[in-house]
Amino acid sequence: MITIKHVKTLAGKVENYTIDSSHTDEIDAEGRLTLLPALIDPYVCFSCGKYEDWKSGAEAAIAGGITTVFDIPNSLTPCTNEEELQRKTQEIQSQLQAVEIPLRARLYLGTDHNDFEETGKLKSKIVGIKLDMDSGHEADHLDRIFQLAAQEDIVIAFDGKGAEATRKAIDLAEKYDSQLFVLHVTNKAELELIRDAKRNSLLVYAEATPHHLFLTEENCPSLPLHSKADQEALWDAIHDHTIDAIGSGHTPCPKGEMAQSLEEIPFGVPGVETLLPLLLNATHEGKISLEKIVELTHHNVEEIFRLEPNQDVVLVDLDKVQEINENTLKTKCHWSPFSGHRLQGWPACTILNGQIFSIS
Repeated sequence: MITIKHVKTLAGKVENYTIDSSHTDEIDAEGRLTLLPALIDPYVCFSCGKYEDWKSGAEAAIAGGITTVFDIPNSLTPCTNEEELQRKTQEIQSQLQAVEIPLRARLYLGTDHNDFEETGKLKSKIVGIKLDMDSGHEADHLDRIFQLAAQEDIVIAFDGKGAEATRKAIDLAEKYDSQLFVLHVTNKAELELIRDAKRNSLLVYAEATPHHLFLTEENCPSLPLHSKADQEALWDAIHDHTIDAIGSGHTPCPKGEMAQSLEEIPFGVPGVETLLPLLLNATHEGKISLEKIVELTHHNVEEIFRLEPNQDVVLVDLDKVQEINENTLKTKCHWSPFSGHRLQGWPACTILNGQIFSIS
């Protein structure tokens, strides 16, 4: 049993809290640390070879208070059938064991193949289907993906790439009564489509990333981001429940090759370590409540993807002020678009599967 003494709750009360564990430990939060459910990140790319692997990715996730990640298929580790899924799962477990971090790794099934009929037998082993509308799918194949996803009750995570593609995905979701999770929403046009879909009671959900919430073309011209007006629209969408989740969009690439890599994987930057500190700083600035952070980074994702609840938590110091330093990041690519940003509110300790991971 792990006992956390004198810890603040979301309501601001100081209480003692216990977590099931195979060993006995005690943490004294001294009335200073606040207890939050550990984060669930619905989009990471940890299988990037020299840019990221599951050892460095797990260390980075834990440092950011994240204990569950959904990894996307990519060219290095495709995941489009049972054989590839099994191979990738074994590779992940081997790397996680090497760093002794039992990160909760869930995998999306890719769609870059013609035989999609085996999806049903894999649904207990995947978190959802990852769909890229720009991958050259034939119309009949796209229809079949949405049809099978609805039939098997599997969420389709769609890589949002503009209003036209989003409209097409929403139309297919409506046609087959599929569940659609739109990743990386960036602009007002996409938001209006998603907002209308929700008004029409479609099973359409949306995710935003910190680099779109906190960076724009004006303050970060090296990234292909969006305008201040689009950013304000994203914040409005968070507060009117159009946005259901905030994920890191963690897609590492070398800093010097950032633009080239982003052409291949739009909207991707390293982010698992900075997601929570950025949101906590936004709480300090009055942009978002702690309750809303928990809703967007834990409860909603857990509900949409029907995850089994767990006791993972993160203890945060809402008063700690610290600068994002690229030299201390755990991610293998060792850079952040937020480098040098001074933030108030940082994770202090993450508890994963009954194990304590202190964050320096």
